[in-house]
Amino acid sequence: MAVIDRCLCGGVDDTDQALDDVTLRSMLMEKASVYWMDRTCEFTVDDVSKESITSFIEDVWKFKGIWGCIYELYIEPVLSSYGLISDGKLTVAAVILFGKPSNPLNESAYIRIEEFDVNGNMTREDKVEGPTIDIARRAFDTLYDNYIHPRSRMGRTVTTRSKVNDYPEDAIAESIVNAVVHRDYRMQEPITISIHPDRLEVCSPGELPSIMSADDLQGSHISCGRNHTLVRVFHDMGLMEVWGHGTNRVIRACIENGNRMPEFSVTDGHFTVTIHKSGCR
Repeated sequence: MAVIDRCLCGGVDDTDQALDDVTLRSMLMEKASVYWMDRTCEFTVDDVSKESITSFIEDVWKFKGIWGCIYELYIEPVLSSYGLISDGKLTVAAVILFGKPSNPLNESAYIRIEEFDVNGNMTREDKVEGPTIDIARRAFDTLYDNYIHPRSRMGRTVTTRSKVNDYPEDAIAESIVNAVVHRDYRMQEPITISIHPDRLEVCSPGELPSIMSADDLQGSHISCGRNHTLVRVFHDMGLMEVWGHGTNRVIRACIENGNRMPEFSVTDGHFTVTIHKSGCR
């Protein structure tokens, strides 16, 4: 909350400059989104997937070098340490993370994968759903198992070959995790991954914070996340690095793989990362 507050308060200097109505409304909505995720609701641990909570605790412990058996009595204390439960009631963030697809808060918390041909016609699609805590990894596996296949690259001799991907794994993984963590869950739309002959796009509902633009993501920039609890959860699982470095990691992975510079854009309330296919200029 403090990070968001600093970002909101830092948007105006001490001059007589006034905020226009659009900017003010946007800033208030950003702050409302933070409060909404932290609100408690009528759901309890019995209404979500205990298996996904246990798996989350195991991932955190492994990442932190802690080994031991996970018992059910650990669940509430761990959730409490992340601010995901209060007086036995889960927060909205907790339900989004561990809830089942049938839960009203999770109806749009899935990832749709679409593939298109050169004429823009969709040729196939997949729907990846389940507890949000697991969805990024399952979407990544679906992409590389069914859509993105490695190809051989000749080495210095006929007998030396290496496998390369048209899309770097680090860039795709980072883009998917960022979409899951930073999207606006109040919007009743899924994350979409669109695969075209020359590019792959990861589109998530929600705009950037009002104090940032898409151009800012091309270099060093401040971190001002919408869902700070989700950021902490995914960071402690080892799925996110330092705040504000995600897009830089996408850029670096593309350059190292021989892809063009990725593009970041905001259109009609949606944030899109475009990764160009290797070899396409």
